Order: sequence, then C-alpha cells, then structure tokens
Amino acid sequence: MSGLNPLIVITAFILCLPVPGYSAEKIFRLSHDDYKPFHWYDKDTQETKGVFIEMVEEIFGNRLGYKILYTEYPWKRAQLQVHNGKEDAYITTPTPERLKYTEIGEKPLIVMQKSIFTYADNPKIELLRNIKSFEDLRQFKVLDYLGNGWGKRRLVEETGISPDYSPSIDSVLKKLAAKRGDIFIEDSTIVNYNMRILGLSKEIVELPVTLEATEFKLCVSKKSTFKNDLDKIDKIISDMIKDGTLTRIINNWK
Repeated sequence: MSGLNPLIVITAFILCLPVPGYSAEKIFRLSHDDYKPFHWYDKDTQETKGVFIEMVEEIFGNRLGYKILYTEYPWKRAQLQVHNGKEDAYITTPTPERLKYTEIGEKPLIVMQKSIFTYADNPKIELLRNIKSFEDLRQFKVLDYLGNGWGKRRLVEETGISPDYSPSIDSVLKKLAAKRGDIFIEDSTIVNYNMRILGLSKEIVELPVTLEATEFKLCVSKKSTFKNDLDKIDKIISDMIKDGTLTRIINNWK
C-alpha cells in the first residue's frame, strides 16, 4: 500500500460504492407510438417527450430508481413488441385482447374525457350540442384517425358508424377545420395541444358534450419481470395523486 497513490485508492473505493436510489440491473423498456402530447420522439431535440413520459420518469426513475429506455414504433408494432416480451410495457386503455398478454394494475395514469369537437361556424352546431348518446352521432359525418382502437370499438363495432379516416390526429384536425366533417371525438388535452401546434385554435371548438371517460393504464407484458411490481406501482400512483404530482404533470401540457 505504501507505493500506491492515496488519491487513486480513494477514487477506486468511491467508484465501488452503490449509487443510492438507482438499480443498474433493472431497465424498464416502454414501447410507444407518436401520440402527442402523451408520448413521442422529438427528432429535433432527439428526446422522448410527453405527459406519459414525465409520469414514467417519476415512477420508474425518481421513485423506483430504475433506468428507462423508450422506443417509438407504429402503434400496431408497439403493441406486438410487448406481446412478444421484447418491450416491458405500453400505456393505453385495457381491452379483453390486451389482457391476454399483459398484466394491468388498478390505478390509471389518466382518465381521458371523450369530448366532441367541430368546426367553429358549423350550421349544425345546435344539433351537435344536443347529442346525448353514440346513437345520436349517426346523422353527422364523423372523422377519426387510423389505429384508434377506442373509435374502432365504440363507433364502428358497437354503434355501426363508418368514420371518415385520416392517417393521424393532425390530419383529422386539418380536415375538420376545412369543414370536411362534422365531428371528431377525442380527449381535450390531445386536441387542444395539437390545435395549438397547428394554429387551428380559432377554427375548431369543443362542445359541452362528453360521451365517455376512458382510463389509460400501464399494461405490462406477462413476459416481463415488471409484472411483479404492479402493486408497488399502484401505491406510487396513489401517492402521486395525493401529493398532486399527476395533476401537475398533466397541467404542464395543457
């Protein structure tokens, strides 16, 4: 020991110490699509951003001490990656099909309100304000985007409506602003964010009609070891509701 530099010995000792609050052996992999403002990969900043990303960072990074990896895919592939166990989880609405290959906790990360949007000077606006049920939608031209599982289930399969589809939420809003449809049904956080980015806030209005509330939850692959953490994750989400963290994150994106 007399021939060793004391500074080198001290540095080596420090490097061998465990880092508090960080579990290097556990990496949580979130599979996601481009679903602004909830999660997407920003090519300009080369960062993954969004409401759900901030929630996941708080749960798995700050409170559980795990490393997190995000990968963006088209939505069908994002789900397939979790189905096959190549990614740990995604965040969406639970369905019987998804329950076949994922484990889902009790606590939702957010409850989305499915509201009705139309263009500002729609001559049918009073009729739209009086919509009470999905059946009332039949007399209007409904717009939707490809890959919207909620729309496929509630509008197409259960109500028999054939929406006019566009490839993305952005393209739906542009079509609605151009008066090429009467209705788009979606959560106000999503629509208001995208309208602001597109500069369409004056062309599209939200009506005081909520058709349904949908819970978005963390869906963990049955092939992932994180399925064993669901009780712990539920407890953390409950704590985040009580301490206002979830509300603060959501409000950051409104």
